[in-house]
Amino acid sequence: MSRLSRNQIKPVPMTCCTNLTLRRAVGVSPPARTLGRWADAHRSPDRFPRLLIRALAMTVAVTFAVALTSVTVADEPESIESTSFETAPSAFWRGSVDVLSVAVAPQGEHVCAAFHDGSVTIFDRTTRQPIAVEKCHSGPVSDLAISDSGELLVTGSYDGTVRTWKIPSLDPVATMSGHSGRVVDVALSPDARTIASCGYDKTIRIWDAGSKAERAALTGHEATVRAVAFAPDGTILASAGDDGFVRLWNVEGLNEIGTRNGHDGRVRDVVFSPDGKTLASVGEDGAILLWSVSDADATPERLNHGAMIWSVAFSPRGSL
Repeated sequence: MSRLSRNQIKPVPMTCCTNLTLRRAVGVSPPARTLGRWADAHRSPDRFPRLLIRALAMTVAVTFAVALTSVTVADEPESIESTSFETAPSAFWRGSVDVLSVAVAPQGEHVCAAFHDGSVTIFDRTTRQPIAVEKCHSGPVSDLAISDSGELLVTGSYDGTVRTWKIPSLDPVATMSGHSGRVVDVALSPDARTIASCGYDKTIRIWDAGSKAERAALTGHEATVRAVAFAPDGTILASAGDDGFVRLWNVEGLNEIGTRNGHDGRVRDVVFSPDGKTLASVGEDGAILLWSVSDADATPERLNHGAMIWSVAFSPRGSL
């Protein structure tokens, strides 16, 4: 681990460009008036204005949002932007390294960004200046998760490790090794006691955030596991992967309690509604499926987006 210097970090104005593909994690205020920029072609249907396709991770008390562009197909993969439904976008940050993931602390004071070079930067949301910059992994940092207290950051990387850090100093807390391939996604339970990670080795790893010990390696997916998400009460974990299945797990018993199968192809993301009653999944088939968590036999509501969907999120109020 080494300290870095980002001389290129500075707020700059930007104009909106089209044909932009977004990847992971932004923050949105409860009124959902601010969001990361995305192309008109990728907006959700008018009747679901708050289902933000291809990029979103909601926060609970933020009136600011950031977004990142995809490493592979975006017009400008080295930028983070902020915008609103009512105003033109402005650049929050622009640099020379591809951004893979962004997360906003629950109270909105910090913006955490993960980079392809293995580094993580903590920004002050108001000044838009970096507070801490660390070379956190030996491979690209694929995902970030922040505790509800805003004090703990979890990172997952292509180097196969999961690591935890203090916010905003980025002082290291622990390193968790167990995956035999790239880590794609990480999630932190609402009480910050349990960490879930998934990746190329087709497993979901459950970690004790306190002892840093691996509690279990959950198997069942037959291909890369792309996403994990905790229910709001922390009792259920959802996973999704390239085998086309969504699976539900009991966090305490560490056993599978159900499956959902409705996508035609890889499932890219899953998320629980704030009340925990609905699970949304999205995939390469361009479909958004809304599942009942309690009734495995219920037919999911299907929303057709028309193009591959990378990520999905609910408004903090639970509306789509």
